[in-house]
Amino acid sequence: MFDDTTPTALHEAKHWFKHACELDPNFAVAHAELAYTYVAEIIRCQADDQEANLEKAYRAAEKAVRLDPRDSVARSAHGRVYIFRRCFDKAVAEMEAAIALNPSFDRAYYGLGLALLYRGKPDESIAQFETAMRLSPRGPLLWIYLNMLGRAYFNMEKYEEALEWFEKSIQQPNTTYMPYIDAAATLGHLGLIKEAHDMFARGIKRKPEFSVDTIKSTIGIHGRHSGLERIIDGLNKAKLMME
Repeated sequence: MFDDTTPTALHEAKHWFKHACELDPNFAVAHAELAYTYVAEIIRCQADDQEANLEKAYRAAEKAVRLDPRDSVARSAHGRVYIFRRCFDKAVAEMEAAIALNPSFDRAYYGLGLALLYRGKPDESIAQFETAMRLSPRGPLLWIYLNMLGRAYFNMEKYEEALEWFEKSIQQPNTTYMPYIDAAATLGHLGLIKEAHDMFARGIKRKPEFSVDTIKSTIGIHGRHSGLERIIDGLNKAKLMME
């Protein structure tokens, strides 16, 4: 699910996690990972109905925690769903619980970083993303850890630092269109219009159906501290017609 970011891979992952839940209904991790797949479908624009996916994710994560409240994957999945529900205080509590249970769990630090970022504390999120990267320097999620570290700097209007991390995310073999769009918006804020157009074109090659609705549904869902308006503003500054 994490190595391969294609739609087919995510669909297969969801199928097998469902199958695992059917084989052993009391296996907390299977329910937790199933919750993650529903969330991933929203992030990757593969959910036909975001609200329905979010409800399925919530039910799966709730069951995982009921089955084993001392499982770090279950607690982090629960926190991830709370992020999408914009219950950021609860998300922070769940991610901190996951970290207490497993101090080496990189996804929990990443989740804590997200909760802090979307709670409007990008400065506090930086250390969490850096810890996730340190714990998994070659893992399949490195591209998103790098990208969200860049987003933290971006939300703080530190555009040179943000661009550096977006470019590192782009270098990862399993990266997606996301860091290209973020980098294009950053270049727009920096007044580097040609470079922004080139970067945007590279991102569109990875997601030809990209539109402003794409980022509204995947970033704007996280609320007023998501950075959505700043991203759209940067793309507009680069004259990429995102209004």
